[in-house]
Amino acid sequence: LMETAGQELKFSQLEQLLIENTMLKPSQIITHVIKPMMAAGTLHKCGYAPKINYKKDSYRIAERRVD
Repeated sequence: LMETAGQELKFSQLEQLLIENTMLKPSQIITHVIKPMMAAGTLHKCGYAPKINYKKDSYRIAERRVD
């Protein structure tokens, strides 16, 4: 996912990347990837859909900081 840092991705694009590159099932993406990454500040919900609707929104992956 880090190669897409700074880009805005629709949920469907994010889902496709994760399914192709991991062993996750579609039902695991929100609980095991999106919510933890949002809590860590690595992933930002763009807010095009209501707060509880994760599948109809787009996301931006925070760019990696170099310290």
